[in-house]
Amino acid sequence: MNAVLRLENLSKSFAGTPVVRNLHLTISSGEFFTFLGPSGCGKTTTLRMIAGFEAPTEGRIFLEHKDITELAPFRRDVNTVFQNYALFPHMTVAKNISFGLEMRRVGKEETTKRVSKMLELFSLTGLGSRKPSQLSGGQQQRVAVARSLVLNPRVLLLDEPLAALDAKLRRQIQIELKEIQKSSGVTFLYVTHDQEEALLLSDRIAVMRDGVLEQVGTPRKVYEQPATRFVAEFVGENNLLPARIVACQNGELLLDVHGLRAVCTTGSSIPRSETWGEAVLAIRPESFSLHRHSPDALNCFAGVVRECLYSGTNLRVIVQLDCGQRLLVQVASGSGFRTGERVWAEWQPADGQVVSEESGVNTVPELKAQESSARRGCAG
Repeated sequence: MNAVLRLENLSKSFAGTPVVRNLHLTISSGEFFTFLGPSGCGKTTTLRMIAGFEAPTEGRIFLEHKDITELAPFRRDVNTVFQNYALFPHMTVAKNISFGLEMRRVGKEETTKRVSKMLELFSLTGLGSRKPSQLSGGQQQRVAVARSLVLNPRVLLLDEPLAALDAKLRRQIQIELKEIQKSSGVTFLYVTHDQEEALLLSDRIAVMRDGVLEQVGTPRKVYEQPATRFVAEFVGENNLLPARIVACQNGELLLDVHGLRAVCTTGSSIPRSETWGEAVLAIRPESFSLHRHSPDALNCFAGVVRECLYSGTNLRVIVQLDCGQRLLVQVASGSGFRTGERVWAEWQPADGQVVSEESGVNTVPELKAQESSARRGCAG
């Protein structure tokens, strides 16, 4: 796909304090791209710089091949959907949607056509004459997105637009939002702190911490192959175990984990011998198989069940290992494990990830940054 947005060495400081640091990123046309991270990581500030509401301290922003760094917000071919929707309470739904078109002096016939299309696309047909106060939270959210999308922007910026919705409605709107993005073909640049939302919606995710990109990749890549310890901890749940790399044979790392030998598949990134030593092994709760008898396997930890937490289709089992560390293991709810049982938690070599303690480093080009992170991840 063609690049629609490019950030080069983008940085922002407030009163001398860095908030975004040396961001290099390319976003493709038609992509659903998400900035994911905790509060204060710089994701919203990045979005505001792209929108033109904040001026970068350093760096440039390119929309396609045009430098828009110095342009006023209304001169950029991007629109923003805010968390509070910012609808005009005295206007009808139809008037809210058509407001931007009228400001741009689009003809009446074309305006009516576009508004009708948005009402249909967002399941708002028949609600055009209502005021925002007469709508549900989900309907107001749809109007806010429709009002921005009706202008046919090159990029639509969305700053946690679903944060105010309850959990059930939020899941419903997430599915609708993804469908609308696909059908419209508009590039969506999304900001959220919700990991599940990012994994569900995104084509690619940029995980941020302290203004730095920790990792950029597909949801599967970020979830299954975290580049750093922070990504492993922040995206989903992970068991992090201190380990030591003792050897590398046939594309596999041999590890010492609490005195037990284990094997971890390294893929194409094999660390140099001088980097062997202390490491962190990350294993997802669902990657374990829990046994009542020792399977006599290499990748297996013995312990005692301390607690079983029912969560519908799954049972979350907390296992106190013989070494003293606790594991969180996810099994089927009907597995019948009970507190006090002796168990063995087994995992496959491909399910363990040796991750880096270091933060991600923003370098150019983006591909090299990701490859560098991957190498550090395997080196521990």
